Amino acid sequence: MNALQSKKGVSKRIKYVGLLFSGVKSFVDLPPDTTICEIQTIEKGIYDFTDGPGLISIKLARQVKNQMKIPDTPGVFQIRYGGEVNMMDTAGHTVTRSFVCKGVLLVDPTEEDRCVISFRKSMLKIELAQNSSNCWATKEMNCKLGIVDYSQKKIGKLNQQLV
Repeated sequence: MNALQSKKGVSKRIKYVGLLFSGVKSFVDLPPDTTICEIQTIEKGIYDFTDGPGLISIKLARQVKNQMKIPDTPGVFQIRYGGEVNMMDTAGHTVTRSFVCKGVLLVDPTEEDRCVISFRKSMLKIELAQNSSNCWATKEMNCKLGIVDYSQKKIGKLNQQLV
């Protein structure tokens, strides 16, 4: 994990090592035709409009629900992923690089026909080495999505008096 050497300070390095060992409720297998990509950054001057959650297609979210045997398709997943991500380089060409990723994915209801996960730049935490096919994290997590938690229905009550 040479990528950790570029992180400044011991506490920063420990934080990223902890990412690799954080609790996951379930690992789900991703279909072979799943597209995993980075959402392009939209910047205007000093402002960055693309920080926040990533996206998961509704088709893939339903498959995750079925594998986890939960009754309803969640709208939000907290995830961990380690593997290949398709990105655009500065020349506009698609390149594939390996990352350890973490964050939140919102379900994209408009993407019904394909299995797609789209990560934000802020979700790509540690870049794995070019020869990462030998890396244990890539072997264990590639083609798998680690589900830390997901949104669930809760019964809410309005104006319940507590007197």
